[in-house]
Amino acid sequence: PRGQRSQVAPVMPSGASSRGGAAPPRLVHLNGGVVLETGLQNRGANHVLQNFVRLWQRLGCPVVVQLADEHPTALAKVAIKLAGVADLGGLEILLPEAADARFTATLVEAVERRTDLPIWVKAPLARAVEVAQAAVSAGAVGIVVGEPPVGSALRTAGDERKATFVRGGVYGPLAFAPMIEALRQVRVLQCLAR
Repeated sequence: PRGQRSQVAPVMPSGASSRGGAAPPRLVHLNGGVVLETGLQNRGANHVLQNFVRLWQRLGCPVVVQLADEHPTALAKVAIKLAGVADLGGLEILLPEAADARFTATLVEAVERRTDLPIWVKAPLARAVEVAQAAVSAGAVGIVVGEPPVGSALRTAGDERKATFVRGGVYGPLAFAPMIEALRQVRVLQCLAR
């Protein structure tokens, strides 16, 4: 109804199996943000189903689970496991950084064939325009713009002799301008499609 907000609760990434994430150091502070390398850390679908599904019912809104796996078969297995969960409002496929239009379509089709749930695709900013049309054509209901821009920063931790680069997503105000530009470009695609 008009005036009411439709809300969903996005929840943690989930893959076919748990993943510990990137080895430390994972975080570097910058002026205007941070660089964070998560390494697709996730608890795995089985753990999520055993420990968190019962909590979702208390949220009072549908839940969207992010699928974090680079293999179509693995994503399909997770989609099958999640397909019958009550209060699940949809799935969000987290694309790998290098995913092109063809691979995006392959991932979406692998999930779409296994579930009736709505599917969103979270695109890397650098490829949002490239993958948007392929994702929607393959069955996604929308595009999430997107994964933060990727950057590298030097972490010294007080000892420059032990400096190491951290490569990962750039979060904070620094990421806003590239995010808005990618969103603007995807919006242009939507307008052209009308």
